[in-house]
Amino acid sequence: MNPLCDEIIKCVDKILEIKACHTEALAEVSKNTESKKDFSPFSKAQNDKADSALDTSKLESKLDSLVYTLYNLTKDEIEIIKGK
Repeated sequence: MNPLCDEIIKCVDKILEIKACHTEALAEVSKNTESKKDFSPFSKAQNDKADSALDTSKLESKLDSLVYTLYNLTKDEIEIIKGK
């Protein structure tokens, strides 16, 4: 298989893995709606760290670039896709 395709597959797999973990965590939280929330600064730091780990924007940008390369898109074509 094409090395570029392999890299695209790895990137998509990683995004799906992150999103699946996020979905499972949300399901667990919704089960425990009766539990008290911890508003301590330590808890806030933990939540912020978890949110940054769930951010897939860098992976999504990388995936976009890989697909643009795969299809040999020009800068003008990429700008059209991005809506610029």
